[in-house]
Amino acid sequence: MAMLSIIMLTNNRLPRLRRCLDLLLPQLAAGDEVVLVDTGSTDGTPEHFEHGEVAQVRLVRFEGLGGWAEARNLGVRSARGEMIAFLDDDCIPAPDWVERGRAALKDADAVGGMVRSLGITRFPGWWHPAMSWMVGLSVPGHAGGDAGRYHYPMTSNLWAWADVCRAVPFQEIGGNLSGHSEGNYVAGREDAQWWRALRTGGYRTRFDPELLVGHAIDGRRLDLEYLKARALNDGR
Repeated sequence: MAMLSIIMLTNNRLPRLRRCLDLLLPQLAAGDEVVLVDTGSTDGTPEHFEHGEVAQVRLVRFEGLGGWAEARNLGVRSARGEMIAFLDDDCIPAPDWVERGRAALKDADAVGGMVRSLGITRFPGWWHPAMSWMVGLSVPGHAGGDAGRYHYPMTSNLWAWADVCRAVPFQEIGGNLSGHSEGNYVAGREDAQWWRALRTGGYRTRFDPELLVGHAIDGRRLDLEYLKARALNDGR
């Protein structure tokens, strides 16, 4: 069985990160690993993981001032597995996430899955499900036949072979990590750019709507002014 490296970017989310790992680590096989790319946490995250006390979790410090793509590429370079999966530190994998991801990748170069809301049960009256991409959730199109063609997956639930990730690295297209620790988020959409590069490059991509993670978004993301600002940044 191919070794799996799960790359997680994190910044000042230790409680959520530990919750995620509690559900993720039991799914791993011997030899699998979590590559934890810390982008400047000050909440004790590096100290908690840097000495290897948590089995199968390996800390990598991102010291640069670049963006999400650079941090993800560092994780890819550090990974030891033949398979790579990306999971956000505020996401919760389904109980069969690792098993299903391995199976889905057997006949593809990259696979995307669904990202559903975790903790938000009621949306504002003006909300439309097609807006979900702005808060890190799958849109209705991800459940249909055009998933992966017109509706790109997100790096909170993305699988690929390591050699594909190294042949087609993530590209910076405007996002950055500046102010991330204070809760400011400037999306780079490097995941959409990467998926498009694979498809136009002839790689085999597929979307599995049963490959599930829950995303623990907070209520602030449903503030209309926040969404307008984020949509403007994404458009740029």
